[in-house]
Amino acid sequence: GEHFLYNDGLGNSRGAPNEFGRLGALLGPSGMGKSTTVGMALSAIGPQVIHHTSYDGQPFHETQLLYHYLRVTESLSPEDIYLHAARTAALRTGNALLRKAPGARRSPEDKRDYCRGVMRSSHAGILVIDNSAYMFRVSRATAQQMIAMVINIRDDFELPVLLVGTCEADKHLRADDSVASRFSEGGYCTLERPTQWNDPDWNDMVETLWSYCWTRDTVELDDTLKKFIFEKTQGVTRFLLVLLVQAQIMAIDSGHEKVDDLMLTA
Repeated sequence: GEHFLYNDGLGNSRGAPNEFGRLGALLGPSGMGKSTTVGMALSAIGPQVIHHTSYDGQPFHETQLLYHYLRVTESLSPEDIYLHAARTAALRTGNALLRKAPGARRSPEDKRDYCRGVMRSSHAGILVIDNSAYMFRVSRATAQQMIAMVINIRDDFELPVLLVGTCEADKHLRADDSVASRFSEGGYCTLERPTQWNDPDWNDMVETLWSYCWTRDTVELDDTLKKFIFEKTQGVTRFLLVLLVQAQIMAIDSGHEKVDDLMLTA
């Protein structure tokens, strides 16, 4: 955003140069809450789109894309990601460049340049790419192009990038020392599932979720139940949520009206 605001239109900066972006990765098994965690963190920063009207007492009519959350699929190529990221960003901000989106037959370079223009003119703060493992479920050559694309967004767009995905992406991001060092600079975190029922963090989450009970009768959450819950979920957050929700639904529908080992087994 600073680059766009301080540029005189001729490529000459009229202000302090913007720092380069950083790369980071949040990886872990499916169902551990990676996307939910990132979504909560981003929403805590502020609204995704901000329509500015003034700054420091002066009129300032700019629309800012505070963060851009992009979920990729297996069918996308690097040039598809450039185009998809640009179009969705322009659509969310009402960017006039949406009308100038290149067609499918345009060159990869045109799509990359279009994406850069949209991101800069939308004052994008960070690009989050979810389901990033899909980016590498391709040929080895295309996987290398995906990594080059992310690094290009970081270096040329001057935009921070956070990859979110399963551990499948880990081997690709660590395969090359240069790539691994770039991704570690902005934080590289792998979420591991707990291996024991009495893991402190897992225990806190189970106790917190257990308190949200809408059955008429309550059951004390003792160690026996905690072990039983861990056995059924194997420490996966999504399985825990599904188990407790479905157990309550069955307890209420059946008239049993309490969540115990009977309902958790059913």
